Amino acid sequence: MAAADALYQRARTEAVDHGPARALRLFRQALKRLDQAPAERADWLTLRAKVLLSLASAEAEITSLEAGLAQLAEAKAVVGRLPEGQDRDYTGDVVEIQRAVLLFRGGRLRESLVLLDEALPRLPMDTDERRQRYAVALMNRSYVHLRLSDPEAALADLNRCLELAESHGYRRLEAKARHNLGDRALLVGDIPEALRHYEEAARLFVSVGPGSLPLVRLDQARALLAAGLAEEAARHLDEALPQLHENRLIQDVAEAEVARAAAAILEGDFALAREFAGAARRRFQRRGNERWAEVAALANSRADAMAALGDRRTPPKRLPLELSGHAERLAALGLRDEAALARLLAVRLQLRRGAVGEAEALLACVPKPRQTTPVDHLMLLRLCRAELALATGKPRSALAQARAGLAELSQVRDRMGGLDLVCGTAVHGEELGRLALGLVLGRARGHAGARRLFVWQERTRAQVYRYEPLPAIADPVLARLINEMRHVQRTAQKNRLAGEPVGELEQRYSQLQREATRLGWYTSPWGRPRPVSSPEEVAARLGGRVLVSLIAHGDRISAVVVRDGRFRVVPLGPLAETVEITRQLHADLNVLAPDHLPAPLAAAVTASAEKRANLVDGLLVRPLAEAIGDRELVIVPIGPLYALPWGALPSLRGRAISVAPSATAWLTAAEQGHQEP
Repeated sequence: MAAADALYQRARTEAVDHGPARALRLFRQALKRLDQAPAERADWLTLRAKVLLSLASAEAEITSLEAGLAQLAEAKAVVGRLPEGQDRDYTGDVVEIQRAVLLFRGGRLRESLVLLDEALPRLPMDTDERRQRYAVALMNRSYVHLRLSDPEAALADLNRCLELAESHGYRRLEAKARHNLGDRALLVGDIPEALRHYEEAARLFVSVGPGSLPLVRLDQARALLAAGLAEEAARHLDEALPQLHENRLIQDVAEAEVARAAAAILEGDFALAREFAGAARRRFQRRGNERWAEVAALANSRADAMAALGDRRTPPKRLPLELSGHAERLAALGLRDEAALARLLAVRLQLRRGAVGEAEALLACVPKPRQTTPVDHLMLLRLCRAELALATGKPRSALAQARAGLAELSQVRDRMGGLDLVCGTAVHGEELGRLALGLVLGRARGHAGARRLFVWQERTRAQVYRYEPLPAIADPVLARLINEMRHVQRTAQKNRLAGEPVGELEQRYSQLQREATRLGWYTSPWGRPRPVSSPEEVAARLGGRVLVSLIAHGDRISAVVVRDGRFRVVPLGPLAETVEITRQLHADLNVLAPDHLPAPLAAAVTASAEKRANLVDGLLVRPLAEAIGDRELVIVPIGPLYALPWGALPSLRGRAISVAPSATAWLTAAEQGHQEP
């Protein structure tokens, strides 16, 4: 009996620290020891029931839900042999709570919630062990509430659980509760709060439950994905997956693979996304988890859809049909947001195929967004509405959808805590912004049309750069890093205004950023949003300068030129050709950077650079000659042209030039420079 109890306690510790794989063997050994000395005493029966309960959990994770439920059935039979009384009733309720946990992990959420609601009111808290059991049951019910998209019910359970954990010193339970509070914050869209809870949970788990750290990394990655930070999310998942595999946490491995597929989709690696999504689906199917298997299948179809939408060819007919089928199955499983996503992707594919009627019918089936609808789903809904409006000859409605979508995105980003989160959410509005800019560009006529285009440029560009830094950071080490980052960023802005190099500053900023990220920069408040600068504010600040704001649409580049309070649109050269020649020019200048090049090689590369500079000049600057005259310039480039050495172009040599990511950013930096002594 004592040996079996010792094995049971060791197994529980292993389960917490390393997952169920190592614990499973010890639980089986404990059961074998009990079988060697069978007895019908209450203490023997109670211990056997406890071992079977824990064994059921481990079997469900590693083998299958059915295997776990079989162990629970045996545990229930053992409980039935206990003497009548409170102990038997209590242990029977514990069996039902464990059944609820297994059903939850198997995707049977409603059944799980019914069992928890029935058992929780009956649980006593007259001993420390029972008090802990009650708190754990509260936490498990919060899991179910979260998966059923009931954040308020989850918060009530978690707050009560955290209160019990903190007041009685249950540090492992406190870590789990904080982890769940992070999940709850993520569900309602408060990503900084979610990441703060995850960091607190991770700090606790380092000492009280290192086996749970990979699970925290998984949820941190989900939060980063919601913020559009695919690269950071992928890094967290790539760290967590080997540990999850080692601990044989099959459900969590598969969930991490779904998240990794989503990160790959954001990064445009559709083949990798299909690989992870396919592996996840097979794992879920082996476990009999229909809900998650369908989510993994959607990830695979999403990769196919995004690849097709990025191709100029007409998408195959099967893709929107597959997605419509996914939507039906997901809706039947109660996965409302995922079903809406599948339909929205099908809408875009049908519109690309020219099947406007089918797209309109699908869009009508998408329910209104709710509080917990992810921001990328909101942006996709706005994009579908805008594209459908364009397809049905309603450009004003399309612009109204784009305006509303970017306003919603701005509100979400204003709530973000760290600058990376502010930047990352931009990915969700990129396509919506491109659609609006292309539409406004096509209708831009004269001063009024150019001014309107400038407003839309700033609306889509200026979101990150309208944040003014706040001074207070609580952690002294992080504060030092953030202060240096702010200094480096401001210096770089001033250097851009002065036309001076910023390469070393940008490298230093990246180094500081990596270190600050490690210390929890994501959850520190970065700044307060300032309004996007109006055309009149920019024009007034320019004075005698001329601002050139580039825009790419299709395969053409255009420029909005602001001079003496007047706005005009000037067509420039082809996008692909300009970007390629710029890349070649940049490569030539890099070769010329060392001073020890042999004279013949230096002469050849110089001639190549001059030729390419002249070509770019003809594509970008000479068409602007009349509009810009010989004035000092402020240039707002498009992404692929940020590396262009503007001062090296023949028409701009010797001219004062400032380069900024947006007119709002330029105006902010100019005002700060004017205010400082």
